[in-house]
Amino acid sequence: SVTELYEQFELTVESLTRVTEEKNYIQATLDQILQTMEQRAPELTQERIEYERMRSEWNSLLQNTTAAINEKETVILRFNDCQRELERERKEKSILLKESKDLGRQVQT
Repeated sequence: SVTELYEQFELTVESLTRVTEEKNYIQATLDQILQTMEQRAPELTQERIEYERMRSEWNSLLQNTTAAINEKETVILRFNDCQRELERERKEKSILLKESKDLGRQVQT
């Protein structure tokens, strides 16, 4: 009947109106997101450049720190070797002084 057809038409128009409003809302939201992203693009680019610079600097500091640690370990090993050699030299000096005193006594007698 015509009344049913008209009611169906009204429901379709209401549905179309809701869908159109939803579409417009979604489009406006997407446009706002796009605008925000476009506005932030230079800032994000600068942040990325700064991040890469800091990462490079961190890697350089890490290499310097590693090199310093390795050099410290080498110096400690050399220091320990020098201490052992010094101790050997002191013992040898002590032995030589004792021998020298003994020889001095032998010459006097």
